[in-house]
This record gives sequence, C-alpha cells and structure tokens, in this order.
Amino acid sequence: MIVIIISLSNQSLINLSAAVAVMIGSEIGTRSVTLIASIGHLSYALRVGEFHLLFNFVSVF
Repeated sequence: MIVIIISLSNQSLINLSAAVAVMIGSEIGTRSVTLIASIGHLSYALRVGEFHLLFNFVSVF
C-alpha cells in the first residue's frame, strides 16, 4: 500500500494530504481486522487486538 501511495504522489496524481489520509486509514483498517479476528477467543487474545487498535489510534493522533 505504501508503494502505491508514494508512486501516486510522485506522479502528482494525489496531493500530500490525501496520501496521508489514505495511509492513516489503511493503518487503522488493518488493525481493525486483528480486533475482529480476536473476537470469540480467550480474553488475552481480545486484549492484544484492542491494544493493536489503540496503539494505532494513538500513533495517528
């Protein structure tokens, strides 16, 4: 994903703010999948999924 965004940005097909928004969205989206996958498992698996999502929200802000 990063390579695609960098290529689009270098060719001036998207601007920097759009590229950053797409990267932030993909970062949070991939961690949301981890949280969904942890549902129904033991409590420590759910905590790991929650931590991954929280960590990415903190890094975005």
